[in-house]
Amino acid sequence: AVFTDFECPYCRALDSALLAMESLHPGRMERQVIHFPLRGHSFARRAAAAFECASAQGMARRMHDHLYRVQPAFDQLDWSALGAAIELRNPEAFDMCMADSSRSARIDSGVKLARELKLSGTPVVVVNDWLFDPASAESVERAVTAVMAGRSPKP
Repeated sequence: AVFTDFECPYCRALDSALLAMESLHPGRMERQVIHFPLRGHSFARRAAAAFECASAQGMARRMHDHLYRVQPAFDQLDWSALGAAIELRNPEAFDMCMADSSRSARIDSGVKLARELKLSGTPVVVVNDWLFDPASAESVERAVTAVMAGRSPKP
């Protein structure tokens, strides 16, 4: 699981490293997004909602990848065009979902969990129930490699 903020550049960098690890270990890694939009990021909550609304149509991964691809331009993004940008089957339902505040429950639960764990930033990764703030993508790779080898992810 990854506590993430789609506006966080460190989350974006970690995502690239995780993609590389997933290709090295096909079918053996499961990644879960736990939303933790940081207060200083103006578009993070909207991006999390876009992820959730795409997820409702079975397109979470496609939206996830798209959000990180367009992250540097969040301030210029036409948020209402995101559904069409990833070729959702029902962009109108996506737009309605984005306008529906009830979608925020999953986002709020991630924020609540992050606060309970006293997290202060993103990304934070959970590998086999071990929570750590990755100093680098390499530290995550070492933890994942250790778990794949049947060892503890702790250094």
